[in-house]
This record gives sequence, C-alpha cells and structure tokens, in this order.
Amino acid sequence: MKAISTQKTLHILLLGFILFNFSQCNNSQPAPDSNIEQVVAPPQNPNDPGTLPLFPEPEQTQPPEEQDNEPEVSPELTAPENPESTAPQDQIPEIEQENTEPSINDETSSEEPSTPEPDETSTEPEEPLIKEESTTLLPIDAAPVAARGAYLPAQVSSPLRGKLIALGAGHGYRGRLHSGQNPGKTLQRPWVWRSGNKVLDSRKSNNIADFAVVEDFINSEITHYLNEYLLNAGAKTTLVRELSRQHREIILCPNAEGYSESGPSVFESQNLSAQAGVSCSNNAHYNFVYGNPSTPSTARYSFQVPASGMYPLYFHFRDGIDRAQNIPVSIQHAGGTTRTHIDQSMRSTSSDAYGFPGLRNRVLYLGTFFFKENEPAAVTVSNNFTSDKIVVFDTLRVGGGMDLIPIDGQLTGLEKFKSSAFQYQKFLNRDATVARLSGSFNEDVTTRPHAANYEAADAFISVHNNATGQNVYPYTDSSGRGSMVIYQYGDESTFKPLDKEHRDLGLKMKYRLIDHLREYWDPDWRNFAWGDEGFNGNYGETRVAQVPSALIEVAFFTSPTELLALSNEKFYRTAARGIYQGIAQYFGAGWSPLEVTNVRVTHSENSEIRLEWDTQDFGPQATYFLVQTSKDGLSFDSGRIATTNSATFWNVVPGTLYSFKISAANAHGMSLPSAVVSIKAAASYDRRALIVNGFDRLDSRVNFSSSFDRSGAPVTIKRGNEFSYTPIYAQAIADSMLDWSVDSCDNESVIDGKVELQDYDLIIWYTGRESWADETFSEQEQNLLQDYLASGGNLIVSGSEIGWDLASQQIGNRSANDLFFLENYLRSRYTGDDAGTNQLLPGISVLNKVDAFSLDEGYSGTYQNQYPDYYSPVNGSVCVLEYAIANRCAALWYSGDYKLFSLGFPFEIVNSRAGRASLMSNMLKALEVN
Repeated sequence: MKAISTQKTLHILLLGFILFNFSQCNNSQPAPDSNIEQVVAPPQNPNDPGTLPLFPEPEQTQPPEEQDNEPEVSPELTAPENPESTAPQDQIPEIEQENTEPSINDETSSEEPSTPEPDETSTEPEEPLIKEESTTLLPIDAAPVAARGAYLPAQVSSPLRGKLIALGAGHGYRGRLHSGQNPGKTLQRPWVWRSGNKVLDSRKSNNIADFAVVEDFINSEITHYLNEYLLNAGAKTTLVRELSRQHREIILCPNAEGYSESGPSVFESQNLSAQAGVSCSNNAHYNFVYGNPSTPSTARYSFQVPASGMYPLYFHFRDGIDRAQNIPVSIQHAGGTTRTHIDQSMRSTSSDAYGFPGLRNRVLYLGTFFFKENEPAAVTVSNNFTSDKIVVFDTLRVGGGMDLIPIDGQLTGLEKFKSSAFQYQKFLNRDATVARLSGSFNEDVTTRPHAANYEAADAFISVHNNATGQNVYPYTDSSGRGSMVIYQYGDESTFKPLDKEHRDLGLKMKYRLIDHLREYWDPDWRNFAWGDEGFNGNYGETRVAQVPSALIEVAFFTSPTELLALSNEKFYRTAARGIYQGIAQYFGAGWSPLEVTNVRVTHSENSEIRLEWDTQDFGPQATYFLVQTSKDGLSFDSGRIATTNSATFWNVVPGTLYSFKISAANAHGMSLPSAVVSIKAAASYDRRALIVNGFDRLDSRVNFSSSFDRSGAPVTIKRGNEFSYTPIYAQAIADSMLDWSVDSCDNESVIDGKVELQDYDLIIWYTGRESWADETFSEQEQNLLQDYLASGGNLIVSGSEIGWDLASQQIGNRSANDLFFLENYLRSRYTGDDAGTNQLLPGISVLNKVDAFSLDEGYSGTYQNQYPDYYSPVNGSVCVLEYAIANRCAALWYSGDYKLFSLGFPFEIVNSRAGRASLMSNMLKALEVN
C-alpha cells in the first residue's frame, strides 16, 4: 500500500482522535472491519439471502434490493461520505498502539497511483467461445459456480441451495500413534489385506495386491463425488480435509507478487491476513474497500500455472459483520471468463468456543477450472455493488498443493489431500480450538467436528469405511458387510434437542445410500445396524459437533466382495449419490437428474452442427440442460442453457474443432457432466470420420499413476476414466492437415440406432482400458461393425484389453462370436496381455514414416499404460508397429475388401500431441479414402 508523509500522518492522527472520541460520545457501533474484540454478533435475520438466489436477473446490473438485507447494525456503521479524504475508522488507531500510521490508496499518496485495470466485473453476458456462431443455447450472465467450473443456473431453487455442508473424509497422514513408533508421518489406516491373501470372487482369483486399498484415501474418493453432487445441487461446501489431487499450488497474498489494485479508496486493514504466517508473511495485512458502483475498485490476482491442468481456486479471507454478500468476481481461465459473486459476511454460530464471532479465518471455493501452462490467468474481485458494506481483498490460492506443515518436526513430502484434518486446519491458520489433538499422541478425530462448528455449517458429514477386527493388520474377520451410520443420541440424562437432528440426518443418509446401492450396484446390499436403526456411539467425531452431524460407514473393506466394490470408481460415484440424496431429503429437497445418455454431435454439408442427447428413463427427470463448450477439448466455458434435448449451431468456421459436454438439470440440481463429444467441419464434406467412444470403464485401477505410499516427487493423480478422450482423436485428425470432417458419439448412440455407421467413410472406435467386466465389444456392437466392414468400410480400433477380452478362455469370450470377430474381422490374433514396455519402435510397412514413440505412464496427462495387448498377424493382416521387446506386435494393418488398423494400446495415451498427429496422419494416408 501507499506510504504517507509524517506531516500528513500527524494530521490524520489528530483527526482520528477527534472522530474517535466523537463516536464514543454518540455510542456508535464499531467501525467496519473492526478488531475482533469490537465485533458484535448480529441478530438472526429471517431474510438472510444465504438461502435465496444470490444473483440478479440478467437484465439487472446491480444485485437486487433484497440482497442488501444485511444483519441489522446501527446507522453509524456506514462508509465515510468522502472515503478518499478520510480514512475509515478501522484505520484510526488507539493512542497506546504502536506503528499507528494508517495507509490509504488515494491521490495524496507520495507514490504514483496504479494504472486502473480493465473492469472485468461487468454482468454483461460472457462472449461465446465460438465467436462466429449462432446457436439455440441461452447465455448465462453470472451465476454461482458448481462442480468442475460449471455455472449453477438460477433454475436450481431447492431448499439445499445456499446451505453450508462441512465434509470430512476420514483419516489421512498424521504423526506417530504411540511411543514405540519413530517420529514422522503415519497412516491411520494402512494397507488392508484379506486373510489367505486371495479375493474370493468367482470371476477372478488374482492376488489381493491388485485390489488392496487404503481407507484413508477411499474416503476422500467417495467424498470427492459427494462434494460434486452437493455443489451441483446448490449447496456450499467447506472441507475438513483438502480433496484436490492437484499437487501444484500458487498462493497470491495481498500487496505481494501477482496482486494489483485499481480504482480509489482501497485501504489496508490493521488486521492480519487470513494466511499471515502460513503462506503469506507474518505481518501481511489484507485490504478492503466499500461498495461503490459509480467508481468501482478492483483487486486483480494474476498468475500462470507451471503445468496445464485442472486447478481449484480458493479465496482465503477474514469474515465480519461489515462484509458484503454479493461481491462480483471474474475468473479468467483457459475456457473463457466466468463471472460469479461471493459472500464474505459472517455466519452466526451458537458456540463461543472459538473466540468472539468475527474475523475468523475463512476460505471460499471459487470453482475448478482448466488453466494452460504459462498462459496468463487472473481472478478479479470488485466493489461494484450498492452497499455500505466492504469487500476484503485477501489471499487467492490456486491448486491443492503440498503439505508444508511438519509432522513430528518433519516435512512429509506429501500432497495435502493425503494429510489429516489436523494438518489441513493448521494450514487454514486455525488455532488449537479447532486444530486439536486428543489422546496420548496424534488423534485428530475431534478436529473434524470442531472445523464444522467453526464454520457454523448447516450440517457435518464424515465419510468412512468399515472393518471387522481388533485393529490388527491384516484383518482376518470378513463377517462384516453393508452400510451403517453413527450419530450422537443421548440418554435421558444427556439428551440434547440437537440429538434428534443427528439421528434424522444419519438415518436419511443411510437408507438413501442403501436404496441407491441396491438399485444400481447390488440388490442384496446389507443394512448393518447395531441396536436400533443406526449406531448411537459416543465417538469424538460426533460427540462434539454443535451442528447436525453423522458419520456414514459406506462398506467393509474386510469383506472380499465389498473390497472389490471399494476398488471401483463406479462404486464411489454410486455411493456418493446415495449419501447426497439423504442429505437433500434431510433439508426437504428433491434430487438432481441422472447423467444424460446417447450423446452425439453431427454436422451437415453446410456445416450446421447438431448436438443431441437423451435422458434416462428412470430417476428424477430433467427439465433443462447445461451445455459447456470448448475449442480444445480441455478448457470449457461455464455453460449455457438448452431447453430441449438438443442444440444447433450455425455459421461455424470449417476446420475448427469444437467439443461439448452436457449436464441434465432440474429445480433440485444438475447431474455430473456427460462424456465429451467433438466435431470438426471440414472445407470438403467428401471424407467423413466418426469417432465412437466405447470406453465406459470406471475403476480405481485406471486412475492412480503411482503407489499410495510413495513419498518421492509427486505426479498428477487423476481419477478414473474422465470421459474426455474423444477430443484427443479429433485433434489428431485436425493436426494431420488432411481434409477430414469429424463427428463423434458414444457407443450407446450406435447401439440404439441414433447414429448410423454406414453414413461414414471411416470409423474410429476406441475402448481405452475397457475389459471383460464392461465388454470391449458386445455381440450387438460386433454385428454392427461386421455389417459395416462387409460393405467395404474403413476402421481403426484402439484399446489395451480388446484381445484379452475377446480371446481369453479364462474370463472373456462371453459370446461364441468373440474369438471369430477378433480374428476374422479385426484380423488380430491375441498373443499376450502385457507387452511389458511403454516404448514402441519406428513403424514399418505403411507406417514406415512413424518415428519411435512412447505411451503415457501416468505422467503426461491421460492415464497410465497398463497391460497393452500384443498380437500376431492373422487372415491377411501384417504387423506395422512393434513394442521395444522382440516379437511383440503393437498394431496390425489389413487391406483387402475393407481396410483396418488394429491397435493393441489406447491411441489416446501416445505421448505428445506431435506423436499422435504423426501416427494418425500416416494411418489416414494409408486408408486412401477418396
């Protein structure tokens, strides 16, 4: 902030002393942004806009009047009439304080004023990514941000909207558990093994090492999806533990690198930043400014990420009764600019255990967006609102980051998401009233509910998984099965009115979880109960909660069949949706729709794009849809509204690649997004390619690129199948510089006859790591492809488990036609399941211009190369790519009554865009379609 001369300082001090005594004589309320000792808790306001829509209608330029119904305070609690010439009372120190020079950002400063940044907080509609288009989609001006950077439409109006839900994901790394251990990080729940070292499942008899799980991390996987369902239903969430897998982190502190201001009357507070002494300097102070729509001021946080990827954004600040509730924020990311609002007002709490309410260290989630390496990005916060309240310019955090809080005096070298709630709450700069340890050593179970109390959450949910045994590893008792819930419910002497809420919340969660698992996972899923319907346990995680709370035990990892479920990403999503439904029911809300199906995008000869999808026949029905658009398949805008099951785009530029994903929505929220589809209209309509996404598999064997107990340099850990690989194929075709038009769809669209294979000159069908459990090619899909090839079509198939699925006599070969289809149509003879390398030699025959390349080992942004098939030629095919191990063929070529490339690996995990372009270009040239 700007310095002030000594003479001016004396004048301000004298004026401050006069104003201070005058205000005391008039019994005024404390000044805005006051010290914590002065903050007065506001009375309850039944019109608190936290439960109402937070944003104006599109035609409004200011928040609606009802949004200014702040908690009642005295009329003296207002902005100065001339804030440019008079410092706010926050800056008028008491006489006995040292270092009393106020700091003010105005024309009286001895420094040159900063050049105003362009105002990015306008509520004008976001400029569409496809600039030349006309479309049936309806724009969204500004809205809250839900999961994955998507807008939350105003139509979401359920009782869950605006509720603050505290989410705990169980355990995580902490210090040693007893005196016999060496100091340092320790998992609370280590690797779990089944007695006998086998998974007792008729379909598979592999060593359980393939399925071993760590409860500390399963919990966060399920909680990740629960968080997304809640955000998409309009709830706000506060995390007891970090959930983001993005280990990279950028922190922008006030008045430090990356932070800049524009506009008048921005003041430096006498109070410390929410991240002072943690991520910011020990004496870092936040800044603030009153609402002023006529001459707005902004704080701009500018940054560039070190590697492209999805990054969550968090805004750290200190709350108070004088903070505004509708603060404009714009987020400049690779997919465009997202406009939203944040609420910095203080949440009332019934507890005084954490000090006097106000100036608490709070954190707001702004959304998760795709940022590109070394490309400018920014978050801009503005005071462009009509109110006598202030906006606080404090600290922006980009990414999840590494845990830099020592355990037993040692740095862990671990990502934050792996650490305990105690570690994370310490990072949030919360003292021992929240970040507390109990027991002889490092038990942090009470940290989790205390964090929920501190935030004055509307509910606290803790996600766990269960075991039978006496804390001995490996567990040997596999009798426990099913889901259970734990809540606090006192007896006659200890009963509290809140106990009824604990029980009501807990039972609704449990029974909706069990119902959902029985419908979508296992019809015999068990209800595990001790005593009554739930388990009334005197547990620290539920006992100290002063908000409705419950601990849900999803499954038993000591049960062989449930251990398999806990190794499957589909199970995480299914369980999370069941828990979400219970929370929604507790608050009197309905449920969001399920995901859309049969997603396809096609275009006509005049380059008119038609995007279509279907809804599922069961579950809550959608009444509208959110469509997100991208020009690179990675960075999406925040979405526009479709009122029907389709959208049309006109006047698109030939050669431009467009990608889309769709979320179904109703009044109660949005579904998770669909798989991504892509399209490229070529200058000529003569050569048409269809990309078919047959990769439906979702399990934890796809996602993690290294062991959980790794303590070396981190890699980006990605969840299972992200359903975002179609753009990789489309981009490779575009990069080939060959004039192909591209449509795409999911395999269900082909099965259901929504898209006809015969309409295309080339089919690119990819199955990723789809295997026997999900079927690479069903009998119906085989018949459709056989008919297409019989008519002289051209086909590229890609996937690492096609041969294993269709030829394996142990598990695959479900249909009598499987092996026949593999050898007589795909012209591939299965030789082995694991090529044993990620290196491929230079191409031969028709691919002799393809240089050597490698496959992703989990470090390059897709997913880990595991078990790529290797083949032998059969029925006229020849080997055109080999692995770097002798006699292991990676790709076959057939040219006869039809043309075919059969790849034993997923094309999408070829390292580097240039490598994929070279391989695709040479395959397309070999096809020689006229």
